[in-house]
Amino acid sequence: MFKKIYIILFNFFKTSKRNELFEMIILPIIISIILYIFSKNLIIKIDDFVCDFNNTVISITALLVAFGVASLSILVTSSISIFSQTFVVMSIYYLFVEPKKKK
Repeated sequence: MFKKIYIILFNFFKTSKRNELFEMIILPIIISIILYIFSKNLIIKIDDFVCDFNNTVISITALLVAFGVASLSILVTSSISIFSQTFVVMSIYYLFVEPKKKK
């Protein structure tokens, strides 16, 4: 597994241009260091913010998953009759029409 990750990262950096690498890696590191230096006294507040942010992201993700499951269950339960009708039609087709075509 680690070999695949290594190959993917190697190919990514191999095909990336120098300008793209600067924009994706060097520039964010520089900005992060500058922000860390200027907000050195706010580190405790940043830690609380990160903890609250993670909790909020987990809650929102759980809500989205719950709504997705609910909508899928509504769709499936409301269209069971459509599936059964389709199944009957397709089974009749494959039982009676398809064997005649093979001859």
